[in-house]
Formats: sequence, C-alpha cells, structure tokens
Amino acid sequence: MQIAFTSRRPFHDGPLKSPLPENDQVNMAYMMGADYFSFFTLKKMSLSQLQAKLQPYDLVFIPLDVRDMETVKLIVAGCNGRYVIYSEGGIADYQMLSPADQFTYLQMIREARAVFLYWEKYISFFQTITDNPVFYLPYPFFASFVEPFHIPFDERPKRLSLPSGLTGSSRNGLCSVMAARQLLSEDLYSEVDCWLASDNFRQDAESVYEILTDTPLQAEWPKTGMNLRKWLLKLPIDHRSLMKVRSKLNANIIPDAVSESKTPTIQQGAITMLRRHNWPAYLKRLGHNRLVVDLNNRPTVGRNALDCAALSIPCISTTYSDLQVKLFPQITLEDSWNIPQVVAYGRQLQDDGFYNEVTQEAAHRLKEFLPERFKVRFDQIRAEHPEIWMSRGE
Repeated sequence: MQIAFTSRRPFHDGPLKSPLPENDQVNMAYMMGADYFSFFTLKKMSLSQLQAKLQPYDLVFIPLDVRDMETVKLIVAGCNGRYVIYSEGGIADYQMLSPADQFTYLQMIREARAVFLYWEKYISFFQTITDNPVFYLPYPFFASFVEPFHIPFDERPKRLSLPSGLTGSSRNGLCSVMAARQLLSEDLYSEVDCWLASDNFRQDAESVYEILTDTPLQAEWPKTGMNLRKWLLKLPIDHRSLMKVRSKLNANIIPDAVSESKTPTIQQGAITMLRRHNWPAYLKRLGHNRLVVDLNNRPTVGRNALDCAALSIPCISTTYSDLQVKLFPQITLEDSWNIPQVVAYGRQLQDDGFYNEVTQEAAHRLKEFLPERFKVRFDQIRAEHPEIWMSRGE
C-alpha cells in the first residue's frame, strides 16, 4: 500500500524522516509511512502532470483546506477517486467560500473514500454529508519533544500564560486578556505572559498592556528579525532548500540550548509580552508558568492542552478545543465568555490537592494521544475497513 499525503505547508516532498515538534498533522504522514507532497509543488503542475505524479499511489490524503480550494480541487481531480479527506482549519471555515465552492466542498466530501477528523464531536455533521466512513483520528502527539521543558512546580513563579493577544479574528484574545486582568486583580496570580503574533506586535502589546494595567505602555521596542519564512513565501521561487538549511542549524535542540534572548520581549513590571518565533523558545518559557488561559471560540485540535498536560500545567479553555475536554474536563468552559467561571477555576487551583488532581489526570489521559495510540487507531481502521485501502484492480 503506497500512500501520498498532501498539505499546504511548505515542507520538503518525499518520505518524512522524523516527526515535527509543532504537532503538525503532517506527523500523521510520518506515522503512516506516507510520501509527503506540498501544495507548493502540486499547484504548479498541470492536471496531466499531477495525475502522473500521483499515479503510483493507492490512496491520497487531501486536507479540507478552504484557504486554497483551487489546489484542493486540482489534487482531487488528479486522484481519479483514490482519495480521502482529512480535517484542516475550523469546522465552520466553509463559510468563507463562495456558494459555488461550498457546493464543491460538499461534493469532494461525498466522493472521498473516507473522512478523517480531529474534532470528535463533529463526526455526526460529516456523516450527514457522506455515506462513506467518517473517523475520529487525532494527530499523534510526540510528548518527548515537550517533556524536557518541564519545571518543578515550586520553581515556577505565580505566573499565567496567554497563548495569544488581540490580533486575529478567531482566538477570542480579548476575553482571555480580560480574564487574566481579573485573576491579577484578585491576587490569584502575580505575573502574566502574553504571546503575540509578529503581525502588529507593537499595537497588540500596547493594547494588551493597557487593558491589564489601565496604564499606557512606555517601552523601548526590541529590534525584531525578519520573518524569513513569511518573506520567502511571497517570492516566486521554491524556497524550501533555504528553509532546510535553517532547519539543520536548529536541529537537535535541547532546553538548555534554547536562547530566550532571541525572543523579542517587552516586560513592564509583572506583564511580559513575547513575540512567537519558534516552538522550543515558547515551550521553555511556558514551563515556568502555573496556568494557561485560552478562551478560544474556534474549533481546534487543542495543542495548548496537549503541551500543558505534558508540562503539568493546568489549562483553562473551552469545549471548542477538542483535546481540552478530554485532558482537562474539570476546568473546561462551555461558554468562551464566562470570565467569572475562569476566576472560580483560578481560585480552586490555589488548592494544591486540586491542582495536582487536575494535572495528574491530564498526564494520565495524555497517553491516549501519543504516537503508539495513533498507530493502534490507524491500524484498527485499516483492518475494519479494507475497502478504503483497496489497491486499484482489487
């Protein structure tokens, strides 16, 4: 059985030699032993070239990625029916499509041999679209990349972390910042880290700081390096060889080798605003926190909950994050705007017994999402549904 796995991420084509620390869905390709192909390569091909490229493969995994529907449609056409769909982005992202493309979206799902989702609660929605099998298959989480950044509880300050600021339209950052303000005002926590995207970093930092403190931010702004990947993506060249060199330079990163000084940072008193630039630097800082607050209101995998479970940090988040519900059921919100409940959970977590109960339960539940469990799930699907994997001519 030869499998091709496609996505819009600009990784190198071919077999994956190692998993990715970011828990990208491409790690599924690694676990399946599939060959990877980036949209970056496939979108440049004519239909006949694409058909020839995919001809050796018995099955092609295609993301339900509304950000590049033209390439998705091209790959579907090049598979001659030998494809399955896997989830990418948010469940409601189809609303960004034109009416015609929403119809095409349905047709691609209906004609796929199967659909693989990382949102378990939306299986029933997809089952109303297609008569073919729909499966819950969460990404394999390589906890071994995260666990080295664990810091004992007694060595952490009373600090909480916000995974995002105000920039963007899908993370409910304003509500998370307001919840942090309340937690500070009740002296449940004394410090806040807020991780901001590179886009609009200064305006985001100024706004977050003033919301938290009622004081305008006066600071010397750090020099920020160029976002190399974002710049290269705009060029009409295949930049992946340059990114490969950069990856080799960053390979085999261990916690002590991660330099926090490279993270653009604004710190004023108890408030620290940091610009995201690489995952190891984020994890090293995250390990020194006692709480994560993520009042996300967009259906996601729940990567924040995974990292927190591996680092023994409680994560207060919402039912919109699939794995939050599974890992931290005791501190999960049904309503993303219920700030009083966030504060109530913050008070409960001051009790060492409850804190340990929450983090130990999360560590136990995390085992269900490690690579070994992914392999068990995947092998079971293959055994119970041979029609999906059937080679041509069988």
